[in-house]
Amino acid sequence: MIKKYLAILTLILILALLVCMIPILSYKLFGPFEKPPVGKGGNCDQEHRFRYDTTIKSEDEFIQFLKLRQLEGDLPNFESTKDGLIPTNYGKKIIDLNKLKANVETEKSKAIFSNEKIYILRIKNQDFNETWPWMITIKCSESGHVSIRYCAGI
Repeated sequence: MIKKYLAILTLILILALLVCMIPILSYKLFGPFEKPPVGKGGNCDQEHRFRYDTTIKSEDEFIQFLKLRQLEGDLPNFESTKDGLIPTNYGKKIIDLNKLKANVETEKSKAIFSNEKIYILRIKNQDFNETWPWMITIKCSESGHVSIRYCAGI
């Protein structure tokens, strides 16, 4: 009788542990970014993630996707705007995404059950010959998952 209760208790503890690990494992298993969003740290803002109903199959489509989601003015508050992912300018410098297309990197997702390509664009102050260092990192998966993070003074 005691063995039966002990077995049931053990099973309940194992299930509880698995349920607690689902948020962590879901990123690693089903990605595409394989890790939860990064919080604020150092000189970087927290990572913001969005999901769009789109499919991106090339670097050209990635740049076109970003062009459709530019906003006027300086750096946006990413929490409040999903449609304006990146600014059209920084200060008085215009962000020319066609010119930055050469900076696009492609990598395979490292998540276990995701075989997607991830397109990465890092927009840096060096692209505008500015002295104050800053960088926006934009990642986008083929299935429309987007990650964006802004860092300054790096």
